[in-house]
Amino acid sequence: DVNPFKKLKLRCGFLDLDSLTMEKSAEEYFTYTLPVCVEQGEIDDIVSGRYDITGNTVYKLFRGHFDDDNWNYIIDVFGTWLSPHSFKLIVFLIGEPDAGKSTLLRILTKPIAPLVAWKSLTTMTNYVFGLEDLLGKKIVVYAERGSVALRNIDRINALVGESDIVEVPRKFKPPAYMSSLTSMVFSMNDPPIIQEYGGETFRAFIKRLSIVSMFKPEGEPIIKNLADTVPPLE
Repeated sequence: DVNPFKKLKLRCGFLDLDSLTMEKSAEEYFTYTLPVCVEQGEIDDIVSGRYDITGNTVYKLFRGHFDDDNWNYIIDVFGTWLSPHSFKLIVFLIGEPDAGKSTLLRILTKPIAPLVAWKSLTTMTNYVFGLEDLLGKKIVVYAERGSVALRNIDRINALVGESDIVEVPRKFKPPAYMSSLTSMVFSMNDPPIIQEYGGETFRAFIKRLSIVSMFKPEGEPIIKNLADTVPPLE
């Protein structure tokens, strides 16, 4: 079992995502090692609610960019990323320019980069080989630039299906097959223009879709290259 979704290979061992316990060895084969190490006590603190999020660097930098409801929504969204199961979730993170949307995504994906595909909605839905880079990934994120016209939403539905197997066309090779992703998050200034309305495909898309709002706090300075200065994990 190559890069199983139910486990993560860390610097200091293997994290079982079902039991949330650390193991020293694993029978599965991994092509990556995440550049982080987590102790069992730290995991237990999070599960029990003892972890103090207010001391977290990401919390300090971005909590003020969300109202209470949207903060709770985005925490739930990021909580799906390392799940061993698909959440059938598509997220549009929407906010004004300089709200920090793409910076937040870059910071949070840095420690799990081998599991993340940065791929635009347009490429995935319009380009025949647009899914090839998704092989072996758990999550798709992207910072969309400009307006997006969304077509072929049945392809997006399948990528975040409950237990779908998705055919992935490849250049000069036979097609490959991948399991559904855990979730997808796209940051953007405005919602995309959806070209397909009505029918079961559209209803399935709407059931998967969550929209989270983000803003730039008044008077907060813009920090250049912030994503490159925040440590991978704290």
